[in-house]
Amino acid sequence: MSIGSPTSITFRVITDTAELFTLEAEWADLWAADPSATIFQSPDWLLTWIQVYWEQGWQLYTLAGYEQGRLRVLAPMYIQPGRVFRQPTIGFPLGQGEEEEKEVASEYLDFLVTPGLEAVAYSTLADWITKLDVDMIRWRAARMNGHAWNVFSKLENCRSQSGVSYRVDSKSWTMETLGRSTRARWRRIQNTLKKRHSEFLWVHGHEQESLWPNLSDLHQTYWQNKGKLGAFIAEEFSTFHRTFRKATKNNASCMSCLLIDGSIVAINYYLISKETLFYYQSGWNLDHGKLSPGLALHLWSIKNNPTRYYDFMLGASDGSYKKRFGCEELSMIEFYQVRRRLPLLLSFLYRRLIGVGRFMARLR
Repeated sequence: MSIGSPTSITFRVITDTAELFTLEAEWADLWAADPSATIFQSPDWLLTWIQVYWEQGWQLYTLAGYEQGRLRVLAPMYIQPGRVFRQPTIGFPLGQGEEEEKEVASEYLDFLVTPGLEAVAYSTLADWITKLDVDMIRWRAARMNGHAWNVFSKLENCRSQSGVSYRVDSKSWTMETLGRSTRARWRRIQNTLKKRHSEFLWVHGHEQESLWPNLSDLHQTYWQNKGKLGAFIAEEFSTFHRTFRKATKNNASCMSCLLIDGSIVAINYYLISKETLFYYQSGWNLDHGKLSPGLALHLWSIKNNPTRYYDFMLGASDGSYKKRFGCEELSMIEFYQVRRRLPLLLSFLYRRLIGVGRFMARLR
């Protein structure tokens, strides 16, 4: 289906995932040309997401804009149809909406727009989105200055909640950027590490595969001791990252490690995108908690960052540990647009009834 525009850009709606895969090369070029685009908007990330998480019954709904035969605009979205009255029909950006315990938590999702074409793209995107036949649209962890929010913020019944992500410019960052107490803590850590056979190192390429089980074990042990499931609880999570690393030939991720006496004490897992290292996941040995291995590895990694920016991604607005690293705070937003309230109300009442039923069953 084609959509006209007042300029030379021709838009068409893509509803077949197989067709979306045929755009991979053009999509990659568009992604590279958009200076604001992150790894989470790349075809490598989102097509891998489709391969791992796509469910039968979901409906692709993506808008592609062409100028003189070249892809200039891409808005990857899809629809999760409701199941009778128990679940509303929801529109999501491609890369979000999978089950919570399996999710890869894609952040910074956004439309891709060639610089200079924002005005016509935003106008067409707004018209296209209003025709989306859903009960609501949900979008989390978006940039407040991104293309998506620039479009949705002008639409009716769009509600939002602000947030913050944290980023360090490693090229201008020094230890003096830290607060006095953090600097003193780092000196104590260094003194302890000097007395032991310790080593910091980067891990690139295929060597990441051999360390993935270590990362998983350390992460799961830490979080399950706190009564949490942990990110690696579902096999889909590891399958996604294994597939992603294969698709990118291990060039879009890396790890940093802290070893003591030859044993891994802490691992950070990163995604690499243009000038940015995204801190994505981590694990550390609880037996070395007094050494603060997480803090130590972050400080070493920021100082030795092979790219310009060290992005901690989304964090709490108040009281986040990420603030201690002298980060720049970037405005983020979570938003949703309600189209039809009745399905949402019925879904809410159904969940409440299920909850009451489970509570009464425990009393028997």
